[in-house]
Amino acid sequence: MNQGTTIRVRTRDNLLELLKTGRSGWWIVAEYRESSLRFVEVYSWDGELVLRGEYEPSQVERRNYDVRINLGFKNAKIELVNTNSHALLLYLGDTSVIN
Repeated sequence: MNQGTTIRVRTRDNLLELLKTGRSGWWIVAEYRESSLRFVEVYSWDGELVLRGEYEPSQVERRNYDVRINLGFKNAKIELVNTNSHALLLYLGDTSVIN
């Protein structure tokens, strides 16, 4: 059963600040993917931490001049990344649908 898409991004932004604001930072997301989004994962640039949350469409901000959106999320937490599975994730370029 399709539970929705997880968007995974990598940032140099402070994950604690993103957690406080409930926003992911500005990203380009294909319009056709927005309707299936369910989860947001924001990885720190060094890959050691990940902010995981549920996508919150009512909190999305849009910038018309560069088509970027700032994804809102709720029920979020910051976790340490299992470096072995993260390395595999980056190698495969995984943007899969959660089943």
